[in-house]
Amino acid sequence: MAQLSWWPLSSVCLLASLAGCDVFDAKLERRILDGGESAGPRDCDQHPDCADRGEGFACTLDGRCVPLASEHCEPVAGELGTNAIVLGSLFSLTGAQAQTNLPRAQSASLAIEEINSVGGVPGTGSTKRPLVLVQCDEVADLAAAAKHLIDELNVP
Repeated sequence: MAQLSWWPLSSVCLLASLAGCDVFDAKLERRILDGGESAGPRDCDQHPDCADRGEGFACTLDGRCVPLASEHCEPVAGELGTNAIVLGSLFSLTGAQAQTNLPRAQSASLAIEEINSVGGVPGTGSTKRPLVLVQCDEVADLAAAAKHLIDELNVP
């Protein structure tokens, strides 16, 4: 446990929140989203399937290719590989609270980089899954930023 003592609290919290997360299992996602049956044509099954749309497009659980970035959100850490998990964060990056929130946002980004430096989080079997962090500024337009993360990207 001594090795974790230098990790930022955000790293430990991020690891704890993902530790029991099995929603990323492909068979489980299909059961959750459409009862095990295909709900119609899918644009993608993995992030690379969206490469024809340009750089920075991710494949959502329901098979849509959507951009990681929006007017108030941008990817800040991690690379979008085949089995990457996209996470989102809302911080006050501008305005009166920016001074206290910028270090928190940087800690979240550092946590993603640290986790990815060892290959990512455990996936099924012996595979590891890298993380991608999309940070949004909640000051500019909280509703639009949250909509992008929740409705468009389906981030956990």
